[in-house]
Amino acid sequence: MRQTLARIEGSKKMRIGLLHNSVLPPLQYGGIERIVVSLANEYKRMGHDVVLLCRAGSSSRDAEVQELPIDYRSRAPALWLQKGLDFLHAHEPLAMKPNLPFLVSIHGNGHPGERYWPNTNFLSRSHCENHGGKYYVYNGVNPDDFPFVEEKEDYVVFLARASWRVKNLKTCIAFARDLGVRLEVMGGTGRDSRFVRYHGMMGEREGKL
Repeated sequence: MRQTLARIEGSKKMRIGLLHNSVLPPLQYGGIERIVVSLANEYKRMGHDVVLLCRAGSSSRDAEVQELPIDYRSRAPALWLQKGLDFLHAHEPLAMKPNLPFLVSIHGNGHPGERYWPNTNFLSRSHCENHGGKYYVYNGVNPDDFPFVEEKEDYVVFLARASWRVKNLKTCIAFARDLGVRLEVMGGTGRDSRFVRYHGMMGEREGKL
């Protein structure tokens, strides 16, 4: 990802489209949504123009917002993509090939019938291998959102949709009990105990304990 961003930063000013069928920015948790917004902010910082292709109800101070048509998946991209885009970064599978340079990022396990173009990257090596891909790029974070604090409270955080078994909250709770540390669960509900506190679905501001 750093190499890709470096090439974009060193290139001429471009008009970049970021596509995800969601409301941006996310009102609460939002995993993929936060990645898309972070990329939009970074592209803007580099001096590029950004167009967010997303659901109705989205807004942005620094990027143009284009609402995706309800039937966009079954129509040729040339019929609904905004004119003048230099590059498209889709964060979901594209059934039809766009008529401009593009990249597709798959952020989880795919579904039967989905088509992956050669220029598709996955979230991890295992996701890549599971889907016969060649490239994977880990999601990044903005270090400015996580300032270093030398003296910390003694607790650990679980941040994910706790109702999904693959997130393995059960094992995290077991580790917290074995280590004797408090576990703050953001992304699920349950009964608080000595070692576990639940906070439900939380937005960015509420997530700062």
